[in-house]
Amino acid sequence: MLDMPIIETPVLIIGSSMVGMTLSALLAKHGLRDCITIERHPSTAIHPRAALFHPRTMQIYRELGLYDEMHAESLKAYDKHAGLHIVETLAGKHLGTYMKDMNEWIEDISPTHRLFLTQQMFEPLLRQRAIENGAVLKFSTELVDFQHDQEGVTALIRSVETGEKKIVRAKYMVACDGNRSPVREKLGIKSQGHGLLSHSLTIYFDADLGKFVKDKYNGVIYVDNEHVRGFFRLDKTGREGFLVVNTAGKKGTEESRHPSIGITDEKAGEMLRAAIGADVDFKITLLSPWDAECNVAERFNDGKILLAGDAAHVVTPHGMHDAQSHNSHMMPERPS
Repeated sequence: MLDMPIIETPVLIIGSSMVGMTLSALLAKHGLRDCITIERHPSTAIHPRAALFHPRTMQIYRELGLYDEMHAESLKAYDKHAGLHIVETLAGKHLGTYMKDMNEWIEDISPTHRLFLTQQMFEPLLRQRAIENGAVLKFSTELVDFQHDQEGVTALIRSVETGEKKIVRAKYMVACDGNRSPVREKLGIKSQGHGLLSHSLTIYFDADLGKFVKDKYNGVIYVDNEHVRGFFRLDKTGREGFLVVNTAGKKGTEESRHPSIGITDEKAGEMLRAAIGADVDFKITLLSPWDAECNVAERFNDGKILLAGDAAHVVTPHGMHDAQSHNSHMMPERPS
């Protein structure tokens, strides 16, 4: 490491998305206020991304004092009793319901509910609470290199904006640096599991789909037809959201598993029309290719370095890769 002053910290967290920032907020709440969290991006999330928070997760945020804020923010865009449905197209045939009301029965077993809240809505709330608790968050800062020994970790970090470098000495380092984790890779920790399921695609777009969802669907709407399989995540107005495409084209073929390969606005537009099932005006604002994988790291630590979040394990956003067998996955009615 370079010859320069060393910053001492109990814990150095790599990555300040939801997992890293939650960890920093919790550590600060419990008295470890000198922990440092670095994030190479300049700000919190700028796209919706993750949306559904489960009861146990909400219990943790209740401990952080964020439950009421998150609940209020969620109700601006989503119905408290939203569900999970599957359709042939958004404007067409309803094929079934996975979960009619995602909070049915919850009050009997948990003090917290499930709720939909986009990452771009949630992260600013979490960031503010982490700072209030005393967490040290450094955005536009990246990990350059690290060494570890029995006593801790020595890391070289750099400002993305100025190039200034600093050395941090930590008792522990937690890698929350995503599914392609450079930390995990340097440690030589391999992942195992199902591997690549598909080269998936998220299509962000502007459109008014309100007439297809108002008083009908809210939350997640799976789509299953001969042209495209995936899901819409739309707010209650039908104006805010995106379409995820997991497979497209003839079902069961190798080609269908790779909808993002060679993607263009024209091809994405065809997928979007096939999922909507009606002639409506729309404008594609962003195409975001990503790999749908189900993998877990062979181990979650190497000495004083720990893996967390997507660095430790990745799953698809839903319980099955292709919705061809939807009837066998319907949620049962509540017993009388």
